[in-house]
Amino acid sequence: MSVSLVDMLIRLDHTSAPAGAVTFVVRNNGTAVHEFAVLKTNLAQNLIPTDPTQPGKVLEPGLVGRVAGLAPGASASLTPNLSAGSYVLICNEPAHYIPGMHTEFTVTPR
Repeated sequence: MSVSLVDMLIRLDHTSAPAGAVTFVVRNNGTAVHEFAVLKTNLAQNLIPTDPTQPGKVLEPGLVGRVAGLAPGASASLTPNLSAGSYVLICNEPAHYIPGMHTEFTVTPR
């Protein structure tokens, strides 16, 4: 699964995968530091609640994995074991989620 982080957008080569180990190969193609977090949640991608203790960030209900502190041009991979259901993929660097660094992802039963 290829993931491109650009400034205020997450691009995926696929929006779903079968349940099991899913490898996300994440590349920061933007100009700022980004992160990539995988949340298992039934919340809509744009309705993750804000974190009252950390301005500019959101809570992370159902966090199953993260790649943090990805510098511009850097790459990393993450391989969580995902069960069937709804997920939201986000960048939770301060002030990145609200403008649009989030997308839906679906894991289907095997």
